[in-house]
Amino acid sequence: MEGRKNRLEETKKKKAKGVAMCALCSVGVVLLLAAGMFIHGAVQPDKSVQVATVGEKIPVVPMSSVAEPGLESKQEAKEKPQEAAKAMPDEESADDNPYGIDPNKPMIALTFDDGPSKYTWDIVNTLQAHKARATFFVLGNRVPTHQAAIDNVLANHNEIASHSMAHKNLTKLSAVEMTEQIRPVDEALQQQHKYTPALFRVPYGAKNENVQETLKAEGKPIIGWSVDPYDWKVKDKDKVVEHILSHVQDGDIVLMHDIYQPTAEAVAELVPALQEKGYQLVTVSELAKFRNVSLEAGEYYRSIPPRGEK
Repeated sequence: MEGRKNRLEETKKKKAKGVAMCALCSVGVVLLLAAGMFIHGAVQPDKSVQVATVGEKIPVVPMSSVAEPGLESKQEAKEKPQEAAKAMPDEESADDNPYGIDPNKPMIALTFDDGPSKYTWDIVNTLQAHKARATFFVLGNRVPTHQAAIDNVLANHNEIASHSMAHKNLTKLSAVEMTEQIRPVDEALQQQHKYTPALFRVPYGAKNENVQETLKAEGKPIIGWSVDPYDWKVKDKDKVVEHILSHVQDGDIVLMHDIYQPTAEAVAELVPALQEKGYQLVTVSELAKFRNVSLEAGEYYRSIPPRGEK
């Protein structure tokens, strides 16, 4: 009996041990499966990386041939310096002379006083049609009522300059009164058109030492004229045309007024006639620039002839 009892207990122990081993094996299998899934999910191959299969060779790219994105390699840059230089546009020279002015050919500056007016539009249209430009010396008291005309002058690459606020004789004013004729024009054009005129023409052409000192302090060169057809007096298209064509020379500054219809009609004939004579029609600032003349504040300029001529 004692022996049978011992055998039964030994059998139970073996069964218990077997069950325990099975359980451990099941747990191990589960852990192995979980570990495999984790590894598979965490370590995915990078599709952007070239992976070689058995027997396949991956080409090796030498580092010397790899350039930064958007740039030539240093080697290529060394080998093609001339080509790179040719590819660079000469933007500075193009911006410096956008209208193709030839400094070696005759040029004159047409100028218009006392506007803007309704006739300013016709004059600008004529200039634009012939790829010509001019300088308009405006009165400050006309700026608020002729906004569109001023925009049109500037949009067609002409120059705006100042002719005082109310066309008063500056030689009869105090220094303070003179500044009241100068500064408000600049302020109005800057506020309404984001434009500050660089040049000034004194009303009636009247100037003295006090006027020049005041304009020097205000930073304004004084622009006069060398050809005057008296369009304001004759009010005759044919006389204006004849006078200018018979008197104009290279470097002249021509005075007219864009407040008269006969003047606008004269300009329609003058512009093509002057160009046929070989004149380039430019602004006063362009005339000075391409004659290598620096317009100094307070100084008076009636013409800007070629170098060596007076």
